[in-house]
Amino acid sequence: MVVFAILCAINTLVRGGNLFVPVAAGIGILIVRWRGRSLNWNQLVAPLLVMAAVFVLTLLPWTIRNATVFHEPIAVATQDGITLYGSYWPPQRNGKLIWGTLPGTEDPAIVAATQTGDEAAASNYLRQVTLTRLRENPGFFFD
Repeated sequence: MVVFAILCAINTLVRGGNLFVPVAAGIGILIVRWRGRSLNWNQLVAPLLVMAAVFVLTLLPWTIRNATVFHEPIAVATQDGITLYGSYWPPQRNGKLIWGTLPGTEDPAIVAATQTGDEAAASNYLRQVTLTRLRENPGFFFD
């Protein structure tokens, strides 16, 4: 469980979206062990608690580094804002949306985000723009 937790943490640092891999694996382990019913509560939960503790401890140095650099606790990555924004407003070429590609400087919101300062501020700005637009038009994908 220790090695698995360290590998999951490193995997999460490489790609922030992989944060859900250890969560899904932990839920799967919990279900499989619970269905066996031959284990007591300590045998069921203790390995998962060890995995969670090692996972968090492995991420801790990076989180401390981010808090020092960006003056706010960022556990893994600063790319959530651009990822969220690009998921709803991808770039267009010849009138067609190019899904899976991040928007560039042709998008005024991206230009404004780059002028906010550091990566964390840009990410927060793009997250706010996305959420504001979605609140203004909650049926955006169903239009």
